[in-house]
Amino acid sequence: MGDIIRTGDFIDRLQQQNRTVSLVENDPGSDSSMMRGRFCDIELRRGLSVHVSDVVSLCDLTAETEIRPHMSIKFFFEGKVDAEIGNRRLPSPQQIPSSSRWIPAACMLANRQEERFRNHTSAGNHIRKLKIRIEPEWLAAGDMFADGTAGAIERFARSEFELLSWQPTPALLKLANRIMSPPEEEACLRHLFLEAQTLAVIHECFKLIAGGNAGAGTPAAALRASEEGKLAEAEDYICDCTGRMPAADEIATHLSVSVNTLHRLVRLGRGTGTASFVRTAKLRQARHAIENNGMQIARAAHLAGYSSPANFSTAFRRQFGVPPKAVRG
Repeated sequence: MGDIIRTGDFIDRLQQQNRTVSLVENDPGSDSSMMRGRFCDIELRRGLSVHVSDVVSLCDLTAETEIRPHMSIKFFFEGKVDAEIGNRRLPSPQQIPSSSRWIPAACMLANRQEERFRNHTSAGNHIRKLKIRIEPEWLAAGDMFADGTAGAIERFARSEFELLSWQPTPALLKLANRIMSPPEEEACLRHLFLEAQTLAVIHECFKLIAGGNAGAGTPAAALRASEEGKLAEAEDYICDCTGRMPAADEIATHLSVSVNTLHRLVRLGRGTGTASFVRTAKLRQARHAIENNGMQIARAAHLAGYSSPANFSTAFRRQFGVPPKAVRG
């Protein structure tokens, strides 16, 4: 899978954007193999760049760096993310129980002062992520804040430190995946394609900050690792309840938390209500069974807790944009 990236090359790339980089645990030496895969930075315009990572870690490593003032949009498609900026944890994608599929996560960051970034990765972890880096000069060159209509975006961009996390919609993920895998064409056209997709992503994410009818998704707060663990445990339990959708009090009892705590975790971690959280987990479970196991629609409806295949199909289409039969292998 791709090229070998050595530790020294990795540090050199980080130092191009940040002032200092240090390996605080398990320094393997600059000539050692650190990861395998695709790891690249592309400058689209002065102050606007994208970073693509699709790599497998070859060793356990913890790195720290000081991040210079900037704004960024990050998508985590798969892999365990164990990172924090300014003592705020970055969101991590969640793996659907008993499958190889992941629920991606996204966040936007703005910092006016240098902030400490710490990241730990374990050998064998496959990370697939996209970062759009927006420097102050790019925002200034666009004259976005000249007429005073972008107050919320300006406040976010110029805040001392702000981190907004959410679960992106399929439409936004489609844009992000186009940046991850652009078409094979002449370099000038490929560059133009990447810039167009990047601007479309920024547009949707800025709408989310501005409070408009964004296609980006619903914002949610980054949770602590223990809280994310509770949500993952809740999803496992929901999927274990074959043929029904468990009630909130039942899930809370299983997690040994109060119902109010469950509602808070779901609201902050997934940006939705508990009923929607349960329904989405069951529909994803059913989709996996249809796609990967060839399960019949009627059986998948029962698995998801629907007594009527017609109601299941309606809910499935609302969730994924296609009917159940469209995802059968």
